[in-house]
Amino acid sequence: RVPTALDPAAGTNGDDDEHYDLRHITHMVPLVVGGAPFQVFVDSAAVGVMALHHFNHGITDVVPEIGRVRERCRTRFTMDFIDTNFSPIKTSGEFLRDVLTRGRRWEDKGEGGTGADNVTSAAEVGERILLRQTGGRRRRRRQRRRLEKEEEDMPSPLPPPSYLQPDPQPIPTFMLGAVKSAVSSPLATIASVYHTPQISYASTATTLDNRDQFPYFGRVVPSATGDAEAAVDYLTGFLKLTHMGVLFVRDSYGQTYTQAILNAAGKAQGGKKPLKVRMASCPAVFRSEEERLTNIAAAVAQMKESGLRYFFGIFSYDWYDLIMAEAHRQGITGAGYYWMFGDACQGVSQFSYDPETQADLIEATHGSSLIATASPMILKGLEHYDAFVRHWDEFRRSRGPGRLYYEAKMPADFRELDGGEAIRSNEFSAVPFATVLMGYDAVISAAFAVCDAEKEERRRSGGSAASDGENSKENEVARIDGKNFIRSFVNLTYDGLYGSISIDPTTGTRIPQTVPYSVSNFLTKNFNKEGSAQVTLTSTDVLEKSDDGESQWRNLEAFIYSDETTSPPAQLPPLSHDLNLIGRGARVAGLLMCTAIILTAFFFVGWTHKHRKRRVIKSAQPVFLYILAGGAFLMGLAIVPLGIEEPASSLGLDAACMAIPWLVTVGFSLTFSALYAKTLRVNMILKRKDLRRVKVDASQVMRSAAILVCLNVVIMTLWNAIAPLKYYRTPTGGEDEFGRTTSSAGMCLLSPDPNDLDSGSAWWVGKLFFGIIIAVNGLMLVAAMYQVHRARNINTEFSESKYVKLSMFSIVQAWLIGIPLLIIGRESPEGFYVVTSTVLFIMCESILLLIFFPKIYFLREWKKKQCHREEERVRKSQTPTWMLNSQNRERDPGTKRGSSLLHKLKSLRGSDLAKKSMRNLQNSKSIRFRGSGRRNIRESEAITGSTIPPDSPPERRRVQFCLDTPLPQQLEETDGSCLMDDSPRRQVTLSTAVSRTSSILDEGEMKVETHETCIIKSLPSKKHLLESVPRHGAT
Repeated sequence: RVPTALDPAAGTNGDDDEHYDLRHITHMVPLVVGGAPFQVFVDSAAVGVMALHHFNHGITDVVPEIGRVRERCRTRFTMDFIDTNFSPIKTSGEFLRDVLTRGRRWEDKGEGGTGADNVTSAAEVGERILLRQTGGRRRRRRQRRRLEKEEEDMPSPLPPPSYLQPDPQPIPTFMLGAVKSAVSSPLATIASVYHTPQISYASTATTLDNRDQFPYFGRVVPSATGDAEAAVDYLTGFLKLTHMGVLFVRDSYGQTYTQAILNAAGKAQGGKKPLKVRMASCPAVFRSEEERLTNIAAAVAQMKESGLRYFFGIFSYDWYDLIMAEAHRQGITGAGYYWMFGDACQGVSQFSYDPETQADLIEATHGSSLIATASPMILKGLEHYDAFVRHWDEFRRSRGPGRLYYEAKMPADFRELDGGEAIRSNEFSAVPFATVLMGYDAVISAAFAVCDAEKEERRRSGGSAASDGENSKENEVARIDGKNFIRSFVNLTYDGLYGSISIDPTTGTRIPQTVPYSVSNFLTKNFNKEGSAQVTLTSTDVLEKSDDGESQWRNLEAFIYSDETTSPPAQLPPLSHDLNLIGRGARVAGLLMCTAIILTAFFFVGWTHKHRKRRVIKSAQPVFLYILAGGAFLMGLAIVPLGIEEPASSLGLDAACMAIPWLVTVGFSLTFSALYAKTLRVNMILKRKDLRRVKVDASQVMRSAAILVCLNVVIMTLWNAIAPLKYYRTPTGGEDEFGRTTSSAGMCLLSPDPNDLDSGSAWWVGKLFFGIIIAVNGLMLVAAMYQVHRARNINTEFSESKYVKLSMFSIVQAWLIGIPLLIIGRESPEGFYVVTSTVLFIMCESILLLIFFPKIYFLREWKKKQCHREEERVRKSQTPTWMLNSQNRERDPGTKRGSSLLHKLKSLRGSDLAKKSMRNLQNSKSIRFRGSGRRNIRESEAITGSTIPPDSPPERRRVQFCLDTPLPQQLEETDGSCLMDDSPRRQVTLSTAVSRTSSILDEGEMKVETHETCIIKSLPSKKHLLESVPRHGAT
């Protein structure tokens, strides 16, 4: 019974003579779940009726394409509903018991049929018995009364459903639905056997893409592949997620959606890292509720053991409460965790929870998310959507013909729910879900497919799409089979209510790129009048196409997480990561070495400045010593930035990396350029072959050294500006279960190639600068060593070739040992720091100590000689004690003469041997002369009884000293004197031969020689005879 306002013929053009074909749609939809209306799909049923009304009456402000299609199509539609209750068994049974029996019952009455033998499918039967209306309203009313009477008398092989008893339904041209993939899959299989087309607007299982298995199935919703790609794109691109757990129910929807997630997660697109997924599942079939809860607990336990913080739930709303309650009990919901659900959980937004008994579900749901096709609110402001909203508001608020038709077509179970109060007081949603809008597009798309198939059938049969004559062949009902319908459906392309409708011909599924997706926020902080926490769903992010055709996420409002913040929780549990930082002991050792170098350099600079006027320091050229010490100071200072690491800022770490080569390069160039210039100056002066006077200033040789240093500075500046060293932290150890490195090392590396960042290879420009620095300083070192080699025969007072060679040997030895250690321990920052610091310490200290210590030694020795000379000068200026011996003077007049002679000698300088002889004479107790002339014999008591033969060779010694006094007259007159001390062995002859022509004597000095000849003869009387023996004419 169709109200006049929704009569397919009414409202067309008012012409009672217009001819049209009437076709039927059976809508498979879950209306009652758990004894209560399921509001989302109650809205879907109502919107389906409204879409049918728009097509039948040519209302084009929502879908303008309706007007163009109706110009060439005379088909109108009616609709009935079958409640599936989300049950595949019930849905398949209703199809077999109801939809297929419609054809047999109508055929038994002979209405338009040609016999059961000619019936190949329910769709074909329906097509043959469709009413062809040619008269006005009176004719149609008579025909309906006759059909009702025939239905009452018609026997039925199966008891017809209750809603068919008062008004038998026609055979459908196609079925709309079902909603759940687990329901659509078996229904599509059975419908394909009977060639009955099926169009779904909510089933997303990827298995339904198989055209070989489901040749008569199509849908205006993307498959789970599109949903999974959008979900992975949001998780990896927006949340930067790398690891996720997936908990699913092993039904058709769960398995296909999970496989789509795995496929999308394995693709690294747009520079995003592949998403690593861990899975756990629950069987969809269970023998008891206890077994079901056990399976859920086991699956949730697997997710907990994974240690993950982000989870994706792939199950329908009827599993939601059980799974999330168990997840809360095991502690993987709430603050610090994030749950996302697929489109099958949209119904959760209709739930409300009691705070006293369901507090766990309130906490588990709050802050979670749903990813599905975008909320219709994103279409707000578009002309066609605003028109839909106006029609929808009129439909849901009034009790007009549309509402009456909808209520009349509802199944009896739904109409009788709560004594009919549920259907009378039902309030439709003010803003329907996206699924509801796609239900509208499904009705319009199927109607377009029928019209296109009808047009194609008329073209093949030679008729026209227009209906002009009642008795002509053109007015016959066009025969449409399932293949023609599906062929027309997959070729559809038009702008629908919910985006552009474009079907993939290979799968019969809507192309995902034509549908906007959104992420919505589940919140449970709103309480209704009954005090229950109402679940609300708010869209926060939407995936839209940009102008260049790429899809990107646009944020609508802040997402509230379970901890009431807008910051996402940590993706993974805390990582126990070893940064391999430099230890305190190693750092202290390095700083001590640095301090030692700095103090040594400052000490030698101060020492050089203090003794700069000494001959030793003047010969070593102090200005070059200053520069050499400054270079060593800079090289030693490089140990400080070498030890800089986290928690310093990235900018500070990069600056420290470049400071190391700066300090080492400039310090090295200063040190060896100073050594080069210093040695070059010495060679220019002392290596001349002529004896002409030459003067070489320090500024003359400093030019070459300055050029070398400036060249290093220029190269380092360019290197720092173009391809500087950067601080990078590279993995050095193994990985944990999440693929995170458990150990890393921070090190300074050359900048990567900007044209190939993914390879991680060093840029050739940085390598070039590094090579140039090595080459320049190497040549400078060779030049310095060449000058040192030239100066190898020069006195150490002026050149340090010997010590420079020792220094270079120490440096080379340090590098030969250090380089292999650096290569082996490169991944250990502490080892690298210690080895490099030690090598720098050896370099600096070798240069400083081997250059400065010899000069300190020479200066010390010179001071000792000067001090000794001064002591001798003072000592020799004193009168010898033997000259003051009064006893000797009284005994022998010669003694008086000799004493007076030595007494008049005021100062004396000479060799150590002369000083020793004079000391012996001064210490003698008695000195006497015996006889005169050149032969003097002194007798003393013999100590031993031995006798020395006369021909024994005498022991001789010659000493010289100078008397710094005017020449006494008595010395000039006498040829020599013989002095004898009291020692039993020695006789000293003092010769006064004067030499005034010696070049080493100053005016007023005289040269005095002493000749000692000792002959000891043992006598029986135990007396020693000491006698002088002539020595080649000298005394």
